Amino acid sequence: MSTPPRRRWYAAALLALLALHAGAALAGRALTDMAGRTVVVADPIGRTAAVGAGPVISSFVAALGAGATLVNGMPVGARLRQTDCCRFLPRVVPGILDLPSVESASFQLNRELLATLRPDVVLLHGETLAREIETTGLRPFVLHLTRDAGPGRGREANAVQVMTALGELYGRQARARDYARHFAGVLDRVNARLADAGGRPRAIYFSHRGMALTSMTADWWIETAGGTSVTRNVPLQNSRAAISLEQLLAWNPEVIFAATPEEAREIAEDARLAGVAAVRSGRIHAVPRSVIRWAHPSPEQAVGVLWAAARLHPGRFADAEVAAELRHFYRSFYQIHLSDDEVEDIVRPSLRETAS
Repeated sequence: MSTPPRRRWYAAALLALLALHAGAALAGRALTDMAGRTVVVADPIGRTAAVGAGPVISSFVAALGAGATLVNGMPVGARLRQTDCCRFLPRVVPGILDLPSVESASFQLNRELLATLRPDVVLLHGETLAREIETTGLRPFVLHLTRDAGPGRGREANAVQVMTALGELYGRQARARDYARHFAGVLDRVNARLADAGGRPRAIYFSHRGMALTSMTADWWIETAGGTSVTRNVPLQNSRAAISLEQLLAWNPEVIFAATPEEAREIAEDARLAGVAAVRSGRIHAVPRSVIRWAHPSPEQAVGVLWAAARLHPGRFADAEVAAELRHFYRSFYQIHLSDDEVEDIVRPSLRETAS
């Protein structure tokens, strides 16, 4: 039996309408993300979701000047640990604490809730998660926050490449170029100051409470700042590797970078570590926690290298220089003028927060 003409007309009209909506949904620009995937994105992007490594990615978006496009807040887990990992993120992304969390305390993604936020693009770290999000009809754009630093060197910061990719995505290429110049300028200054330095102190960044390495970029960070990372040949899985007390004693680091001010104090008071060189000399430093802790991927990574260089080679760098660079970064990329107390709070956490 043939289909009645009126029904055929309705079916054709429905297909045409669906095709029109599909065409509208796909309208925009075709860009290549950092995983080499072609992604068609809205132009301009008005709504951004950041997941997987949301606080880190959100801080890069803010540094690019696009923080107002974010539609989701920090994961529940990051909210619970805000004073530990993301202390200044609400400062650079006003209102982020009022935005809905799409990841649980265990960082499980709620794809249904994410879809209701109608983001134009979903920024994330990792291709597996991108494939999952594609099933919802959303547009994931992969960012590689770290990259291979070469044989035996682990991972290094990929901040300039991340900002370059985001600059293309948001049409803010000039801001991305400014960032690249800032990053190269700070690292060139550190390299020049260390050119005739003598030894490179043995150093480690770790979590004392968890007895674990917790940063993919710590080896690069320490060595770029003029140290020798004692953990450079330790492989990490999912940004983590357990270490033993015996390993720590054998490494005998001359400088210890602690995950928090509280852990810095605990390391100094741990009788088992009394013979470690860093403990004997008091060279235990809590890593600053600005938007993201500086030993981890962050748009402030270059400032973090300068701070670490001042701890590894205190005769060649001063806190006043670090403070000036921090103020410059916040003013140039976050459009925020830090107070003296805020600068002190970030740059010298081990002195200010462990004094009690």
